[in-house]
Amino acid sequence: MPGSMTLLLGPPGSGKSTLLEVLAGTAKVTKSSILDGTVKYNDKYASEIHLSRLIAYSSGQLNKHIPFLSVRETLEFARDCTQGLGPENFTPQMRKFFAHALVEGQDPFLEYVLEILSLKEIENKLAGEEISDIDRQKLTTAELALGTYSVMLYDQPFSGSDLVATYDLVDTIRAISRIQQSSAIMSLTQLSEEVFNLFDRIILLSNGHIMYQGPRQDAIPYFAKLGYVKPSYVESHEFIEDIVVGAGSQYCALGAIPLTLDELVECYRVSDHYKDVMRIINGDDMKHTYWVESEPGLGLSLKTPSKYHSSVDARPRRDTELVVAKVSTKIGNSGGIESTGRVQIGDVVTAISMNNEEMQYLSVGPRKTKRERAAHVYSMLKQEQGHIHLQVERYTEEEDEYHTQWEQFQKPFVQTWRKSTKTLITRQIKITKRLHALIKLRLFQVKFYHILHSIPDNVDH
Repeated sequence: MPGSMTLLLGPPGSGKSTLLEVLAGTAKVTKSSILDGTVKYNDKYASEIHLSRLIAYSSGQLNKHIPFLSVRETLEFARDCTQGLGPENFTPQMRKFFAHALVEGQDPFLEYVLEILSLKEIENKLAGEEISDIDRQKLTTAELALGTYSVMLYDQPFSGSDLVATYDLVDTIRAISRIQQSSAIMSLTQLSEEVFNLFDRIILLSNGHIMYQGPRQDAIPYFAKLGYVKPSYVESHEFIEDIVVGAGSQYCALGAIPLTLDELVECYRVSDHYKDVMRIINGDDMKHTYWVESEPGLGLSLKTPSKYHSSVDARPRRDTELVVAKVSTKIGNSGGIESTGRVQIGDVVTAISMNNEEMQYLSVGPRKTKRERAAHVYSMLKQEQGHIHLQVERYTEEEDEYHTQWEQFQKPFVQTWRKSTKTLITRQIKITKRLHALIKLRLFQVKFYHILHSIPDNVDH
């Protein structure tokens, strides 16, 4: 889901780090472990693409930088060594956002990352011992942001940070994901309710099994249907993690019986959340999924789909879909931080939430059920007042553009000989200058120390 933020939750040993390593292609098979199955990115197998071009992986244990480069030089070097997001890759929205910097001849996205991560004031400090651990974590986040990655994976990246710093960093990553239309998946060692609410989706693990995967705002109502009631004094992430570790009896409603791990797995697999995920995974057509937060005013229509890109089954289908037929000026210009994308004419509505209620999935279940749900929602929207949260799907319009995009991930990024030589020489010159300055300082210290100790002590008579 482009532009989305997913929180990976679960007790220690549930498989969070392993899942992130599998997605990043860094998981290693040992004598005590077995790696089975396949990993696909859209419709491509991991073996068909170069993962270092597609995915950025960050762990709290890999937070190291070249100590002789300043913060700005570190980011410039990271940008030059990757296929950075340059003006030629900007979307129309990004060009509008960075218009001033483009006119000034600056690297607009680099300046934006420095500003939004509060690194501007320390941009000339060395990345070694001169910056704090928090700033070092910000620098790592900034390095990832400067690459053109489609997926960013964070495995406990802010360990040791306080909750305020964690909130600021997660909020920044969310803003970057929205701008770049990249997906971020993150596991955190400590959470607050405010940090929890920054995420769009939740994946809840226990003992290697998925207990829940779906919208963040639906997690609490989902477990309420299973007989678990969250007290107001308990934070949401603690509540759902307690349930999957077997401590959920304290939250059981009157007369309800706590479910076992196997029962929780089974409940999830019969839920609409699971069915919608599997529908997307098993679909023949290549589509992009977005969540759009907007005010009422959309022009929607019920129609039979007329455009399918499936090469396997090109027969027309009889499903009735809820399609965006008109976008008002107000909605077209909204697309705030709560939206992972902008709604467009022709988008197919696959789920909807009105006035912060649970998501209603329109594309799961038997054909008759889907038609009835779409018609019911269509009639309700005519009188509905308040906030609307849509999950929409958009077919990839340009097949050639799609294949060209994936072709760049099938080989590592290689700079031209001239550019790579210039990048490395520039870096070495900067490091050499700094080492030269340090050597001079050290020689001065030695000389001063020698002069200081060559002066004879005064002896009082």
